[in-house]
Amino acid sequence: MEYLIIFLIVIVLSVYNERLTHRSRIISLVFVCGYIVLLMGLRYRVGIDTMNYMSSYGYTPEFKGFFDNDFTETRFEPGYLLLCALCRLVTKDFWLLQLVHALILNVCVFIFLYRRTQNPFTGIAIYFVLTWLYFNTEVMRESLAIAIFLLNYENLKKQRWIAYYLLTLVSISFHYSALILWIFPFVRFIKLNIWYITACILILIAMPWLESLSETMPILSVANRMALYIENADILNLNWRIASSIQLLFSPILSMIVYHNLHKKSEYRPYILFHILLGIGAFTIPIIFSRFTNYTQMFVVVYMACLSSEMKRKYFLKVMLGFILLSSQLLYYYDMYKRWYPYESIFTMRKNPERELLWFDFN
Repeated sequence: MEYLIIFLIVIVLSVYNERLTHRSRIISLVFVCGYIVLLMGLRYRVGIDTMNYMSSYGYTPEFKGFFDNDFTETRFEPGYLLLCALCRLVTKDFWLLQLVHALILNVCVFIFLYRRTQNPFTGIAIYFVLTWLYFNTEVMRESLAIAIFLLNYENLKKQRWIAYYLLTLVSISFHYSALILWIFPFVRFIKLNIWYITACILILIAMPWLESLSETMPILSVANRMALYIENADILNLNWRIASSIQLLFSPILSMIVYHNLHKKSEYRPYILFHILLGIGAFTIPIIFSRFTNYTQMFVVVYMACLSSEMKRKYFLKVMLGFILLSSQLLYYYDMYKRWYPYESIFTMRKNPERELLWFDFN
């Protein structure tokens, strides 16, 4: 119920957005953001990765002598470890880190959606469906890198390269996968043509070479993780890969088709095309390439939210697209729901037996 209530509130706000005054819209956004920050920040052992972070939290470096560490050999990136060290100055309990993480992530997401969409509540609803729980509970370090990138998008858009690349270093300090942001200035040149189709084919052909990248990676901790991801990818069956491809690719491809039929253009189209390229790679090496799609996922959210606004009063088509969006995620949530449901908070500190067993199996 904790998840469903706020989702239904956002749907109602999305429907009545045009009737809201500027003041009431801002108050509603603050309420929704505050709700999910507290919901995510005060959760207890919700999310398998969250449980991993909890178990390692007590072993992260203290703030005193923090900069004497050799971060090339540490399990986690220096930006995340610094955030842990600062939180541990206040309390040794993990909930404070969760709360700070949820605040940074969701405020950045809400600012991005408010600036980039006509109806931010539609964007928030799509964010809920596509990636909210995953970003908040499963990829905590990477979602911080993504949050900084969302603020950094204005520099990318206006081609302020010095500011852009300086902020990408902040993203990289939270998760090394943010290195992909270095090529984002070139993404804006991507077009749907014969070269793009060729690139899709080449990505599939190049997989054996990509699998050997872990052997040349200079950062030992990253190399070990890449090797583990590639090894784990080998055990994923065809059904899982197909379900993952549907989750990643169906909504953006369908949205592009509708945009084309409406004869509308979008500044986010190159990033959607790039997302599709990465999604194709995720079919072969899901765990690595799906990581990279996290950096383009919010463009999918904005792209679809803007599409909804372009359709104006075509309510039946909006409902159908919403139904298709939800349907494309069903297999994903069927596989993942035990990680997040039932919700538990730090006030009760109850352990869910099924989730604990799932966590044990992953470790």
